[in-house]
Amino acid sequence: ASSSASVLEDLSVFTQQCSLGFAQRYLAAQKEAYPTILACCQRAAEEKEALSVALAALSALTDGQPDLLDVDGREFLISALTAHQADAALTCLCIRVVRHCCLKHENNRQDLVKAGMLPLLTASITRHIEHPEVVREACVALRVMTFDDDVRVPFGHAHEHAKMIVLEQNGLKVIVEAAK
Repeated sequence: ASSSASVLEDLSVFTQQCSLGFAQRYLAAQKEAYPTILACCQRAAEEKEALSVALAALSALTDGQPDLLDVDGREFLISALTAHQADAALTCLCIRVVRHCCLKHENNRQDLVKAGMLPLLTASITRHIEHPEVVREACVALRVMTFDDDVRVPFGHAHEHAKMIVLEQNGLKVIVEAAK
C-alpha cells in the first residue's frame, strides 16, 4: 500500500511541475513521461482516487501538447468516460484531457469523433447537469470539436462535427437545457 501511496504522491508532484509552464511539460514529454502517465491511468482504472490523481497528471502533461495522444490513450479516454459516467469529478478530468488533446489537432478530433466521443460528451452534460464544472468542460470540449485551428491540415471537419453535434446528438437542445 505504501508504494501505491508513494506513486500517487509522485504523480501529484509531477502534476504540480507540469502546471508551472509549457517548458516543464515539454521536457516531461521529451523524457517519455506520456507512456508512463498513461500506464498509471490504465492501472488505476478501477480505483477512483488513484485514477483521479493519474488523470490530473495526464491532463497537465497534455495541455498544449495534443500530439502526445496515441491510439492507447484514445481508447483509454473512451473507456474511462464510459466506465465512470456516474462520477462527476472523473468525468470532468477525462473531458479536460480530451479538450487538451483536441485543441489545435484535427486528427485527434476526427479519431475521437469516430471512436464515439460526441455522444459521451453530450450525455455527460445531461447526466451531470447539476455539476457546473462538468457541464462547462463538456461544452468547451464540444466547442473545440468544431474548431478549424490545426495549421497542419488544409481542410478540417469542423463543419461536419458541428452538424453531427446538432443533428445526431441533439447538442443544441442539450446545451440550452444545461444553460437554464
